[in-house]
Amino acid sequence: IFPHDDVIEPTYLDKLIAQLDSNPRAVVAFSDMEVIYTDEAAKTIAYDSLCGVSGSRDRASIALNHEGRVFIAYRGVFRATVHENTGGLRRHWRGEYAADIPWCVKLAINGEFIRIREKLYRKYSTKDGLSSQWKHNSLLNWIAVYCSCFQAIFVSNKPLKICLPLYFRTLLSMFSIVGWRVKR
Repeated sequence: IFPHDDVIEPTYLDKLIAQLDSNPRAVVAFSDMEVIYTDEAAKTIAYDSLCGVSGSRDRASIALNHEGRVFIAYRGVFRATVHENTGGLRRHWRGEYAADIPWCVKLAINGEFIRIREKLYRKYSTKDGLSSQWKHNSLLNWIAVYCSCFQAIFVSNKPLKICLPLYFRTLLSMFSIVGWRVKR
């Protein structure tokens, strides 16, 4: 999923697809990212919180807790079967705000994440960009994100022993972020 102003290196797809082909348990491969800001120096960022985590419940718990920079992984290359089985990246009832979190929960439930430790992706961050316009402290936005996470878990068709702890993790994450937003 590439926003219109982001740039990938010419080898991006070849390298990510090769990694997916080499690991049938993996559902997504992604690279490190260089973020170029209009008013700051460029920064290289990485996401490795889900790399090497083998259990679907553990991976989904990490994604629900949005440890690290989960938005990097959603820009990767993922298996078409996962998209077909889960419905892919979707807007929720509040729009696109943090829609990458439920999508990464879907991915995490279904398989492993592979990180390529190279800057193969460049993201341009501007003050006029879509994500810069979002209301990050909106309670309704965050509630919508976590309702989408509940739905992602529900439609996963995983056994209750996997889903039940994830429902609780979703509630904890929601109450944590909602409580944090209220205190601000």
